[in-house]
Amino acid sequence: MEKLNLQFHDTLNPDLWEGDELKPEVKEALLKISEEFVNFLKIEVEPEEIILLGSSANYNYTEHSDIDLHVIIDFSKVGEDKKLVKGFFDAKKFIWNTQHTIKIYGYEVECYVQDISETNHSTAVYSLTTDSWIKKPSREKPKIDTQEVLHKAKDFAKRIEMAKGDAEALNGLKDKLKHMRQSGLDRAGEYSTENIIFKALRNSKHIEKLYTFAKDVFDQELSLKEYQELMN
Repeated sequence: MEKLNLQFHDTLNPDLWEGDELKPEVKEALLKISEEFVNFLKIEVEPEEIILLGSSANYNYTEHSDIDLHVIIDFSKVGEDKKLVKGFFDAKKFIWNTQHTIKIYGYEVECYVQDISETNHSTAVYSLTTDSWIKKPSREKPKIDTQEVLHKAKDFAKRIEMAKGDAEALNGLKDKLKHMRQSGLDRAGEYSTENIIFKALRNSKHIEKLYTFAKDVFDQELSLKEYQELMN
């Protein structure tokens, strides 16, 4: 992790946008994907709205940017226990995104389910339902302390590598990163130092590595050893 891949452009991604209007074929494709995703969820509640957000709707896109497609649903219409409903949607989202690699002009589409009461910290939000901006992006370049971000991201990367095989340490890192990112989003939004650190770790594949390490340890703990080892 030698440097941050932070980019800011004068225009929105020309592969997806014409000026600040979403290309018709892109909108049609995203709505079709969201329709299939909602069918996969197998629920009777209709989405409140379909939105596009993140760097693909902003001036900070890169060639590695995902297209974040959010299906807005009123969780209270699905069940009384919102925590249980969120867990269900998180599991379905994980299965969908694991089983499918759908790309639009080379940019991978990631599908999410969001509760209607959840706050969006993204600095740009576009409604596919109304074909209009909910929150228009700003061309003003944010101030980011890249040295601090790199220093802390490298420290987390090293800790993730050292925690391999240690379930307690891995779970502690998962919780710490989750809370760090959320506190940053709540405090300063998308361009908070904490969120940029998290994104740097995600781009360097260390978040993926952290969850892979944790899964491997969990699976190992639930597995029986070879018969020969048990007999020793």
